[in-house]
Amino acid sequence: LVRLDTSDLTWPEALEGYRVFASYDGGLWQRVGATVSDEGTLDWEHPEGVGSARYALWEPYPPARRKRLLARMRRAHGCAVSTLARSVDGQAIALVTVGGGPKVLWVTARQHPGEVMAEWFAEGFLERLADTRDHGARALRARATVLVVPCVNVDGASRGHHRVNAAGVDLNRAWLAADEADSPEVLGLLEAMEEAGADGYLDVHGDERSARAVASRSEG
Repeated sequence: LVRLDTSDLTWPEALEGYRVFASYDGGLWQRVGATVSDEGTLDWEHPEGVGSARYALWEPYPPARRKRLLARMRRAHGCAVSTLARSVDGQAIALVTVGGGPKVLWVTARQHPGEVMAEWFAEGFLERLADTRDHGARALRARATVLVVPCVNVDGASRGHHRVNAAGVDLNRAWLAADEADSPEVLGLLEAMEEAGADGYLDVHGDERSARAVASRSEG
């Protein structure tokens, strides 16, 4: 039995119906059932006869995979990769530009680093958008310039944080007061949006209980 202390969670409702991600070979990931005990622990069974395993909130999206994705985008027709800004830790925040149409559309993912499913979405979105054989993608590229940030919170992703960056800031809450010292990721996004314009903006998030990424609509 594996037991994880979750008594200090700020959002314990996230564990209702939650299933842990498990890998027993370091490659294939699957979900296993878990229960919340009266003592505030998340419990699940480690398979009998399995020597070691990796468990995660969601199937990890490793930096090496992001590097390979960006390399493919650099080679893809009609795509360009640039550095949007530098994070608190000095890491490059990648911006992928696809198409050249008059409309300007922005897509950002993983402001909350624990929402790994958002970056998986960004990979799939970019792969389809860069596919020159896809009629829908070709039509979109002709009508719009699409700017995609696959991982906004690169520091949080590297450090294993769930919601904050290296300065302890929730980037999703920093848009009204972005600062070079503690939220340069959002400040860089705002400056780039002001320069390029924005006819549409899709901010991709995720939920541990859902099998899908979700798009956050404007609440203004």
